[in-house]
Amino acid sequence: MENKCTFLLSSYDGGEDCWEGFFMSLKDRWPEMDMPIVLNTETKSYSFPGFDITTYGLHGGKKTPWGKRLLDTLNRISTPYVLFFLEDYWLDEKVDDAFFRKVLKWLDENDDIATFSFYPCLPGGNIDDCKFERFELRPDSCEYKFNCQVALWRREKLIEYIRPHESAWDWEIWGSIRGSKYSERFYTLKEEAPRVFSYGDNLKGCIVHKGKWNKDEVMPFVERYNLSIDFSKRGFEDWEKIEKIENATVFQRLFMEGSLERIKYRLSKPFKKWKSLK
Repeated sequence: MENKCTFLLSSYDGGEDCWEGFFMSLKDRWPEMDMPIVLNTETKSYSFPGFDITTYGLHGGKKTPWGKRLLDTLNRISTPYVLFFLEDYWLDEKVDDAFFRKVLKWLDENDDIATFSFYPCLPGGNIDDCKFERFELRPDSCEYKFNCQVALWRREKLIEYIRPHESAWDWEIWGSIRGSKYSERFYTLKEEAPRVFSYGDNLKGCIVHKGKWNKDEVMPFVERYNLSIDFSKRGFEDWEKIEKIENATVFQRLFMEGSLERIKYRLSKPFKKWKSLK
């Protein structure tokens, strides 16, 4: 790919138990992948046979915010574009390599485009401007204009959009509100379009859901690649409990989800919003 794009895997030390399965699926489902790989984590390093992986992990330890770690890593990457992944996006089908290279060419030829997101169904009244096959334009103001799904980003613009104090969730919510002031174009895959990168389930998420293993998603990979995973460290997601929480009142949710942490999170939201909207 003429050294124009870096494969950026954004993770953290606690995601180490996902790395082997991730790279197993990447090697299996995308044999044509020839980009350098950068693993953004906290303090750990990692290698996998057949891949050129650079780990930028020493960002002040585990207390360093997601935004600062990611900015530090992006500033150390030299390519103009990055393909963004998270560690639980294990590929379950073959990647459409030819189409990905076409999208990379489109980004290279259009300086006013910030990103092509490969995840469909993003809300917000997208516009079918018929300019790029399989993609539609995102409106100026919309939810999840910034998001952590698999996407091809213009590196310098991604640096501009992130704030060092933000978590990934802050960036997706408050950053997306802030994103209405930017003039660049944002594209997302159409809902009915064939997937370029197939991973996870739209309803139940990916390999990991809220820190727990998603059993229905992970077990087929365990069998396919003969993975050895200590499931006791995370445990499996309890979907019956999730359903009860979703049907509960706001007051009930505080105690069902862990009252103290939930209250602290809600109290911190106005301050985080104020910082992120500047």
